[in-house]
Amino acid sequence: MAISGVLRAGTIQIKVTELDAALLHYTEVIGLVQTAEGPDGRVYLKAWDEHDHHSVILRESPEAGMDHMGFKVASDDDLKTFEQKLGDAGISTTRIRSGDDVATGERVRFTAPTGHSIELYAEMEQVGNGLSLSNPEVWPDGLKGMQPTRFDHCLLYGDELDATKAIFIDVLGFNLSEIGHAPDGQEILHFLSEYNLLYGSISAIVEVHSPTFPTISFSPQGFVFFTPS
Repeated sequence: MAISGVLRAGTIQIKVTELDAALLHYTEVIGLVQTAEGPDGRVYLKAWDEHDHHSVILRESPEAGMDHMGFKVASDDDLKTFEQKLGDAGISTTRIRSGDDVATGERVRFTAPTGHSIELYAEMEQVGNGLSLSNPEVWPDGLKGMQPTRFDHCLLYGDELDATKAIFIDVLGFNLSEIGHAPDGQEILHFLSEYNLLYGSISAIVEVHSPTFPTISFSPQGFVFFTPS
C-alpha cells in the first residue's frame, strides 16, 4: 500500500532580529548544517541526518517570531487534494510558485484559526546526510553542538483550539494523540500527529492572547526543546 497524505513536519521559517548571531546559535549550539543562502538573504539549514535540502529557514526581521510552518505531503496529487479539501472547508489558500524557497517545489499556504501560517509541499531537492550508501559510518565527522538528527515538531500557541483541531483532523487527516486539561477540566492542549506517525509533530494551546513564540523541537538521540528569543 502506497504512503499518502501528510508525511511529517518538514520546515519552519523563523524571524530573527540579528541574523549573524542567530546563524551562529543554530549552527554552533544547536548543531544545524547551513545548506544555502538565498538571494533575499534568508539562510537555509537542516539537521545532519535529514536528506531534504533544509528544514529551518532564518529571516532577519525587526521582531522575532515564526513566519510559517510547513508539512511535507507524499505527492503532488496529495497537494492538489488538500488544496481542494481546504477550499471545500471554506479555508482560503495561496499557491506559492516553485523556487520561491530555495530547492523547494510548489507550496499551498493557509492560515489556521490560531493565526499561524501553515504550508504544504510535496517536492524538495534531496542533498543526503553526508554518509555513503555503502557501509556508512554511524554519523559524519565534524558535527557540532547538540547534533540533532531532524526537525521533529512545534508547540504552537493561540486561541480557537477546537477550530484548528478540526482542520488538522477533518481536512488534513491528522490524529488526536493526547489532550491536556486545565484544573477546571477545560481542554487547553491538543497533541496532533500525522496519519503516518505515532506521536505528534504539532500541538496547539488555547487561551493565550499575547503573542508567544512557538517552541521548536528537534530529535537527536533524545529530544532537544527550546524557545528562541
